[in-house]
Amino acid sequence: MLETDQGKYSKIIRFLYKFFMIGTVAGILFVLAVNFNFLWLFGGMPSLQELENPKSQAASLIISEDGQEIGKYFRENRNPLEFEQLPLNIVNTLISTEDARFTSHSGIDLRSMFRVVFSLGTAGGGSTITQQLAKNLFNTRSMEFGEDDPVYIGLLMKVDGLRTVIAKVKEWILAIRLERRYTKQEIMAMYLNEVSFGNNAYGIQVACRTYFQKDLKDVTLPEAATLIGLLQNPSLYDPRVRPEKTIERRNTVLGQLAKYEFLTEEDLPKMRETPLNLHYKVENQNTGAAPYFREAIRIQVLATLKEINKDRPEDQQLNLYTSGLRIYTSIDSRMQKYAEESVREHMQAEQKLFYS
Repeated sequence: MLETDQGKYSKIIRFLYKFFMIGTVAGILFVLAVNFNFLWLFGGMPSLQELENPKSQAASLIISEDGQEIGKYFRENRNPLEFEQLPLNIVNTLISTEDARFTSHSGIDLRSMFRVVFSLGTAGGGSTITQQLAKNLFNTRSMEFGEDDPVYIGLLMKVDGLRTVIAKVKEWILAIRLERRYTKQEIMAMYLNEVSFGNNAYGIQVACRTYFQKDLKDVTLPEAATLIGLLQNPSLYDPRVRPEKTIERRNTVLGQLAKYEFLTEEDLPKMRETPLNLHYKVENQNTGAAPYFREAIRIQVLATLKEINKDRPEDQQLNLYTSGLRIYTSIDSRMQKYAEESVREHMQAEQKLFYS
């Protein structure tokens, strides 16, 4: 009887070993097939040039003679920042919420992946910040061809069951490649500049202005938690529409800060009681001083760029709405402000005379 039982156990062990080995080999072959786009079934991957020079739309700013921003042109409202311009509370909040082992992994966090697998997805997402950056930069989940989509769609990506799996594998590969080419600080800055916070606010700087009407360097810890909390689902946690959901999400983020000791347990309850202090205002291309002057600049710059682009390769063309240009003007923002206030007061007086 004992020998029979031992035989059964050894068969089970051999079966599990074979199953594990076959699964491992199949997994490796699948990753290689995705990487090399075997038989053009999986869609292409970004080239080395695209990895080193990823396309990211940025607003072009109009700067007055006294150094003030008086307007902008954009498709996606984004003002990129360097890592040195990111406040520590923003960096700590992002790491504690999205990727606690960001500084130690090489693009893929195996511990988080296994946690998600064994919990059947109930233990949260396993994507690292670098994987999320790859997803946003190269539009790996897109099912539409477009001039701004460097990752092409393979035939198998049109199969519902395989689409997400293939996209996920691409994100793993791209994350590793990004980690080899950029520092952690550069990846952090690229991510916070790229992601959408909803309401046409792309990047952390514009999001801070949109929701709190302040510069990023002045953001408080609860405000940082609110902004980072939006990343999980900007529509669901939109503070204009669902403020109670926003506060709930913000408080979860604050809890993560306390968990990883970026916030003391004594300060946590006080932070969670803080009101949202929302000062919401969406920037658009009509926002700013001297609207007629800005329109004249737009027409002139478009004509200038048309001439400049004649001698530039297609992939190096400058675009007023996406290239992040800085347009320096002779206008003085202070004098313009006084002039517009004077006109406003004068027009009010003229209006009263008109109706009298």
